[in-house]
Amino acid sequence: MGKPYNTELASLPLTYDWAGTADIAPLVAALRRAAALPLVAIGSGGSFTTAAFTADCHQHFFQHFSKAITPLELMATIPEKEASYVILSAAGKNRDILAAFRHLVEAEPANIIVLCTTVGSPLSGLAQDYPWVDLAEYGLPTGKDGFVATNSLFASCLLLVRAFSEAAGNPVQLPLSFAELRPTSSSFEGKLQRTLSEVLSREHLLVIHDNPTRSAAVDIESKFSEAALGAVQICDLRSFAHGRHHWLAKRGDTTGILALHTSEFASLMHRTTRLLPASVPIADVSLEGDRIVGCIRAIVDVLHIAGLAGQIRGIDPGKPGVPSYGSRIYNLPAFSIRKRDTPGLIARAERWAIERKSLTTTEVLASRGLLEYWQERHRQFCSGLGEAKFGAVVFDYDGTLCDPVNRFDGIRNEVATALNQLLESGILIGIATGRGGSVREDLSRHIKQPLQADVLIGYHNGAEIAPLTDESQPPEQPELGVSLKRVWDLLAKDTRIQEFAALRPSAGQITVRPKRGAEEMIWPVVQHYAAISGVAVVRSSH
Repeated sequence: MGKPYNTELASLPLTYDWAGTADIAPLVAALRRAAALPLVAIGSGGSFTTAAFTADCHQHFFQHFSKAITPLELMATIPEKEASYVILSAAGKNRDILAAFRHLVEAEPANIIVLCTTVGSPLSGLAQDYPWVDLAEYGLPTGKDGFVATNSLFASCLLLVRAFSEAAGNPVQLPLSFAELRPTSSSFEGKLQRTLSEVLSREHLLVIHDNPTRSAAVDIESKFSEAALGAVQICDLRSFAHGRHHWLAKRGDTTGILALHTSEFASLMHRTTRLLPASVPIADVSLEGDRIVGCIRAIVDVLHIAGLAGQIRGIDPGKPGVPSYGSRIYNLPAFSIRKRDTPGLIARAERWAIERKSLTTTEVLASRGLLEYWQERHRQFCSGLGEAKFGAVVFDYDGTLCDPVNRFDGIRNEVATALNQLLESGILIGIATGRGGSVREDLSRHIKQPLQADVLIGYHNGAEIAPLTDESQPPEQPELGVSLKRVWDLLAKDTRIQEFAALRPSAGQITVRPKRGAEEMIWPVVQHYAAISGVAVVRSSH
């Protein structure tokens, strides 16, 4: 199975040109919605490299904690509600990633993004059943990868760079062409290629990397292990200093070192490697560019290093030959038949409800003797709901009635149908929202005319409350109260606000909308003026 690795490498320029013009609008919108929260990126095999790259991008562009994990790690946890998750897959059909998606949607975290480099995959089919899940799928001009991830990995990283930079308002200047990214007279010419050959000919490869090249180092380990190119250890530059160097004292004669770094960490890398035994060959691969462009260059170099290692060992990484037991292991239904150790019978919906509320697993609750307590409380809650009589329901708007992905399109038809059914049954409906007139306009299109008088809307976080039929609310030219007027004057005079944000008044609220990328600068300014004026301030996840 697979295809020649050299043909994969030869297609990288085509992939680069394609990824530079592909439509990233859906991915940009999804990442903007995920920007304010921690992010977990999920991938297996070659897609784990993409997951590591995604996590690094989130931390770099949005300054929030991020982590790359495998589907097995995900399935062993209760996903955080207030977190964003990105599922990454090339083909979108392996059982592990499909199980990971099903596990996530049951947990209902704040955001789920699916990035797949195959159109119409089983994964995208699952995602399309959940309108609140962000799906970005792409058909690569190079088609399916060989045995190891190459063009799908490269394309995903390029798409993510473009999308993250646009979503954060922090443009990254990628080279105009692949030739500019990796010139023909690249670092693999001449002396370095001879040193690389010597390093890769050793039994063991030790990869020392800096922070920007972490995901490239992860990919080296993946390629070498999956294609049986050699034994690899990877560690970052300072982790190496904490004992990893002792490996060379005992096995230096069988080990070669690949020093993978950007110019940012060149001095520290060279000061470190100069202290190593002269008998250990070192290939120093230094990448030009900032953290992001340097990482992209590192990934491309790593793909070529894997090719060179294959030539030395007589193995084609694109089609190394897969043993029959390998295919059987790959196709094991690892999660679809996973058994839980919870004593007794517990329905799936009940388990998820208890775990989300208790923030731990039902197995742990059982081991502590607490499961029966939680089950009884769950039964009482459900029974109370079933017996209660309701005359009214109050809904939040964004994120409840209107999915984030539909923020500018309005509520879906299914939601509108359910609201009309409630109203027809005599149930009054209240809407609490931070928005203004756009909510009235949207609901007026979806709620039947005779029923609109039974809908009460609290605009601008309750500053104006009026029936849906009242077109005078919220007022088009509101007058600010005394305390808000003071805040308005302070904000309007601040040069930071003037240059990097827009202000909009309503009767009981001032909306401050920062320019993309300026949120973290503007937020403390608004907090300060609100505090000295005695006015409450809240921050929207939008």
